Amino acid sequence: MLSKFSQPVGERIGYLGPTGSFSHLMCLKHFPNNEHVKFGDFRTMLDGLSSGDCNFAVLPFYNTNNSNVIDAQKELIPTSGKVFANHLLALNVEHFLCGFGRLEDIQVILTKKPVWRQVSKWKGQYAPNAEFQDCESTSLAVERVLELEDSSLAAIASREAAEERGVPIIAERIENTPNTTLFFVLTRNQPELKRSQNALLVIKIGGDSLGQVAAIIEQEGCEMSAASRFSIDGEPYCFVEISAGYANLNLVTCVNQVTEQIKGVSLIGAYCASIDEMI
Repeated sequence: MLSKFSQPVGERIGYLGPTGSFSHLMCLKHFPNNEHVKFGDFRTMLDGLSSGDCNFAVLPFYNTNNSNVIDAQKELIPTSGKVFANHLLALNVEHFLCGFGRLEDIQVILTKKPVWRQVSKWKGQYAPNAEFQDCESTSLAVERVLELEDSSLAAIASREAAEERGVPIIAERIENTPNTTLFFVLTRNQPELKRSQNALLVIKIGGDSLGQVAAIIEQEGCEMSAASRFSIDGEPYCFVEISAGYANLNLVTCVNQVTEQIKGVSLIGAYCASIDEMI
């Protein structure tokens, strides 16, 4: 029997704050009756989950416009073996430009760097000369615009973040479409491979390790449906999603062989719907 997502009752859900961030909106959408615990950055959130400050956490992993959410993905490495992805959920992300000036007055736009690509078409048409500046989160971008009240400054964030802080909305729905972000639901519980269709591994790349992983996946009748590369302190890593469909036992055997036979491979999580299916 496949593992089905069930709403945790009475559990604390961690998210990247402040309030009004897209991680917060994910909590409000999927966990409306739970206590939501905000954290200042992804590392602190995952450490908090590992130590028991919260029981679950939501982590953005992939966006249809920006591909991989690298700053979040990297933080899964230090906590591998301590926290695991057990479910994959989607959020349709809507962006709003807010500030105290007119659109033609805007010279600097504050927002989180992954958003830049998500609004590229709008910016190219309506604000080609405005400069993007990175901010730790979209909600913090709104707070800085509120603090400075500079008519040449604006932020891109959710409607909720702007309205909660009383910052006027200048332009609505400026995201490229479709614009969907996939979030992993993380817990401290080991994932149930035999009740899952997909597994996510992280590989520290060295020699032909990636080729060896691919060979085992093919040998066990599974598919490598998604992969992304990045580096930490100059060391190359790669996330690989293994898909087995309904052949759950194949997934168990495949993951066990890969993690046992190849050095530098860790299981990040296991879940039903794959990344490709969710987008």
